Amino acid sequence: MDSKEFFNKVAFEWDNMCKHDDIKLREIIELSSIRNNAKILDVGTGTGILVSYLLEKSPLKITAIDISENMIMVAKEKYKDDGVEFIVKDVMDFNDKGFDYIFIYSAYPHFNDKEA
Repeated sequence: MDSKEFFNKVAFEWDNMCKHDDIKLREIIELSSIRNNAKILDVGTGTGILVSYLLEKSPLKITAIDISENMIMVAKEKYKDDGVEFIVKDVMDFNDKGFDYIFIYSAYPHFNDKEA
């Protein structure tokens, strides 16, 4: 089973299966010194774990991508903010370079080609 199949299978239970440290996530965002009206790319967004933290920084736009259709479906249900765009896509096929900040939280271990 590849990563996409795995995450499609577990997407609807993912938030119950995995717990994320609120203090750690807030620290990651604070250390990033995100400026207001920034354009942010959230790679491997999953169910949108970082989205609520990123929204606190008043970005212009958050683009959240993931290879799993079901993960994106869950994230879309959680976040109805007009400033967030959810896209089903492999980051290796994503060509938009107009971002001020790019986050990859808890997704890198699942990349097939880590050197690319």
